[in-house]
Amino acid sequence: MTNRIQRRVTITTIAREAGVSVSTVSKVLNGRADVADGTRTRVEELLDKHSYPRARRRGSDPAGLIDLVFDELDSPWAVEII
Repeated sequence: MTNRIQRRVTITTIAREAGVSVSTVSKVLNGRADVADGTRTRVEELLDKHSYPRARRRGSDPAGLIDLVFDELDSPWAVEII
């Protein structure tokens, strides 16, 4: 049995392996359209390979909903927003 210490994969690790900048990986993670298809595919494959944690992507909610958190529900500002 091999005793290996598993290193935490970072966005920098993904960028280095894909041969792209950290900002390009960030764009892929955020679902931005300004990434070439081949680059997006390469980055997404590495994200999957390393089981990189991903939050729900922008644009994935067809209703365009966002979450709001209020600490004071009785303030005039919060009531107006709600």
